[in-house]
Amino acid sequence: MTLKIKILGLLILNFLFMSGCSVFSSAPPLAEKNKASSTIVIQGASLFSGNPNESVKENQNILIRDGKIEQISAQEISVAGAKVIDAKGKMIIPGLIDMHVHTHGPGTPMWKIRIPDDKVVDRNLSAFLYSGVTTVFDLGAPIDDIQKSVQRVTEEDKVNPRIFYAGPMISKRNGHPSYMMKESFPWPASSFAVSKLVGSVDDADDIVGYIDEYKSKGSSMTKIVIDQIPLGIPSLSTEEAAVAVEHSKKLGLKVGAHIGSEADIITGLNAGVDYFVHGVYRSSISDQTIERMKAANVTMAPTLIVFSQMDRIFHSKLTFNAMDKEILDADLLEAYSNPPSDLKLEDQNAEIQNYVHEVNLFKDLKFDNIKRMKAAGIRILAASDSPNVGNVAGSSLHDELQMLVERCGFTPIEAIAAATYLSGQYLEELKLTQGLGYITEGAQADLVILDKDFRDDINNTRTISTVITAGKIVERF
Repeated sequence: MTLKIKILGLLILNFLFMSGCSVFSSAPPLAEKNKASSTIVIQGASLFSGNPNESVKENQNILIRDGKIEQISAQEISVAGAKVIDAKGKMIIPGLIDMHVHTHGPGTPMWKIRIPDDKVVDRNLSAFLYSGVTTVFDLGAPIDDIQKSVQRVTEEDKVNPRIFYAGPMISKRNGHPSYMMKESFPWPASSFAVSKLVGSVDDADDIVGYIDEYKSKGSSMTKIVIDQIPLGIPSLSTEEAAVAVEHSKKLGLKVGAHIGSEADIITGLNAGVDYFVHGVYRSSISDQTIERMKAANVTMAPTLIVFSQMDRIFHSKLTFNAMDKEILDADLLEAYSNPPSDLKLEDQNAEIQNYVHEVNLFKDLKFDNIKRMKAAGIRILAASDSPNVGNVAGSSLHDELQMLVERCGFTPIEAIAAATYLSGQYLEELKLTQGLGYITEGAQADLVILDKDFRDDINNTRTISTVITAGKIVERF
């Protein structure tokens, strides 16, 4: 760490303490894995493999040993010394996969500062496990911090789902998310946050340098920003995005692009991007562009919930469901319940007002955009962008599944597949891992046992009885 950054960090901490902010979390983890994997026999469950082309099988027994699914049978399985779980009347699905999270996100409202130290990270990670999310893909965290965090939690093996990460977002200087950071936090905290979370681009050499650095520190994808939050700020051009695509390809990486409009999609397509996050949430999208996406074999991770929550915050309609309240600590619930008086939209600057207006204008059309993409055969993966403002780690993925079913024309089977089998396939395509998101003999033993059948109501994914990850039972507190 350079002397300049050390001094800046001290200035930030001094500012925070002098301002009387509660900047550190004391909330404990919500879940932890058992210390050692064991032999487990699950008896008598209904079983959905994750593959949408396979029907649910009744009265299934599963043997788990050494972190893998060893046997699945309608016949009784008996193993001496095994931990037996009676799952009669329950439903088993694969461990959920969230394809867009921020493990180092503070999860706070804009008016509350919290430093994402190890306790915050562990709380976030445990929240995913608590919610049945056994694999996450982080698409925006300080590269040194997440590299160290993944090493630490993997060695401790208590609160960690499987974690893949991209590192900081590569974005045009003063683009997203730099602009909103500078608007939301006072200097020097804002400048420090931008330096950690954003690879700010002035020219193509910057892009190449960031990709090389992040790859050397464990990055599994390059994340670029084409979207404008708010409208009118700088964003990467087609030529700049193409540099990211070509250099990433040389290193064996794919590029994921943060987009918001049809114009952003077109920029990405012209640059060769084939993985997009956030859907098309602030414009309509033409049949022609959807056809181009299909021809380019595009994959989309919509994160519908994050923009719905953003709209609710600025229109004073934010609420939290029962699982949200189980996960959010009392300090955060209190902060969300007491927003500042100047949060009203009319008190924001013109750029933010215009952006929020556009989000609100297309708040229903964004669902139709995804419905039409699905109808065209574009692969849709489940993702939450949590924890974000108003967006709760773990729980928000269940909200996303609910929206896919209730607003985007997915069946419950298709929604679960988006958060399991299809995401697992994509991780295989990235050459990151095999055997996730699919319950079959020889696969990774990541399972969620539900008290109720998700086919009856997609919200039954929240009725979690037991979570198993890598063959270890998760204790939910």
